[in-house]
Amino acid sequence: MKLGKVYHWSPSKNRENILREGLKIYNSTIEYENPVTGKMEIWKPPYLCTATDPWLALRYVLPMFDDADLPPLDLYCFDIIKSDDVIIRNDRTWEIIEVRLLNSVSVDRLKYLATRDQSF
Repeated sequence: MKLGKVYHWSPSKNRENILREGLKIYNSTIEYENPVTGKMEIWKPPYLCTATDPWLALRYVLPMFDDADLPPLDLYCFDIIKSDDVIIRNDRTWEIIEVRLLNSVSVDRLKYLATRDQSF
């Protein structure tokens, strides 16, 4: 199966770094409350979260922020290539829900598409 283009949203504050270095796996962290210990913990996903559709990709970014603290977000796209290490998440359906990349993406493969501001 050929995936073609995938989409990724990132806070606009990361734009300069992304346009200089590409998408790096270590960029995003998620802080959450551990339901067992009740303590706040930080999780760094070992992959880049992308989707085959910009709106689907947005669904993975929005829960990381409170509505009041939602920063401007930039949308990027790039083609999946043969050498990418990809995990396709489909949650036991025929639909591709998420495309996880286990490798970083160089800047020459990225295309900046748009910025979503807080008023959207």
